[in-house]
Amino acid sequence: MASTNIMAQPNDITYLDPYKFHFQYQAEDSALLTDVGFERRYDKARIPSAIGIHKGRKLETFADTVDREIPIYIYCDRESRSLTVAKYLQYRGFREVVILRGYIKEWKAAGLPIEGRRKPKVFW
Repeated sequence: MASTNIMAQPNDITYLDPYKFHFQYQAEDSALLTDVGFERRYDKARIPSAIGIHKGRKLETFADTVDREIPIYIYCDRESRSLTVAKYLQYRGFREVVILRGYIKEWKAAGLPIEGRRKPKVFW
């Protein structure tokens, strides 16, 4: 009997270094960039155009309302949260899920753009 554990059957998850992540996301026509970290950190510093989603109800709402064919780019401040969200989205039928390798720390270290200190426009 197959396991129903969402952690047991993920598709391959793509990890990209900050430059490749940035370039590939920018090259997509309809991808969504998602920050899956804590709201207080999202308000302080985030990648421009990122929307904030979290585990729980907000993540469920996101998964219920977004087209599963749209590529989803995920980042956070640690691997466990990004990986959990990526696996959940794959379980819910999203076909392309990409995680930022090195997380927001490596993004900042690479000198890539950051914004913050203002209210987010969209927050699931």
